[in-house]
Amino acid sequence: MKRGKNAVNVALAQAIAQAARQDIQGMVAKGSNSEQIAVQAQKTVDLVARKLPAPQCRQGCSFCCHQHVLITRVEAQLIARYLRALPELEQTFFGDRVGEVAQQTQGLDWRERANRKIPCPFLQAGSCSIYAVRPLQCRGVTSYDASICEREFQLADVADCQGAPASEELLHVAQGMQLALEWCLKFSDVGELTQLVHESFIQPCQTP
Repeated sequence: MKRGKNAVNVALAQAIAQAARQDIQGMVAKGSNSEQIAVQAQKTVDLVARKLPAPQCRQGCSFCCHQHVLITRVEAQLIARYLRALPELEQTFFGDRVGEVAQQTQGLDWRERANRKIPCPFLQAGSCSIYAVRPLQCRGVTSYDASICEREFQLADVADCQGAPASEELLHVAQGMQLALEWCLKFSDVGELTQLVHESFIQPCQTP
């Protein structure tokens, strides 16, 4: 997920990931599975968010929901499990929607995806349908000025975005936790949200 001037400082994210690695390895040693560890990573990001000034993000404000979002495979499994718990009609709807967007975005890089303004398959009526299990990257992206988000959404080329004022601390904690999952867990490679959820949803749910 690219955010103009708010791009991730890789060294800082790696330092946060390194600090989280010991905690994750401890959870693994105690028998926690990958999904339980991913949920704890999400809770860590949410805890940091609650300590920061409130952003302008709100229901109906979805300008950032048309981007290339990278997630770990274990996050995709969490989302797939959440979808399987929905009523059958909703499962069918989201299964079809994810498949449709997966086709539309296959092979696109972050810039092409954003420029085409293809919405996340879970964006419905301006709201996130999987908010409880939304990916770490989504949790880490906030804005203190929604008007800038709206203005930059209208740009023809996302490469011209300067980025809205946001919490760099939250962004780096989210990225660091994602890196920690990638480093510590088996079968936790990283890929584009729609593609990995599509794979996880149509295959039997496995929790390494």
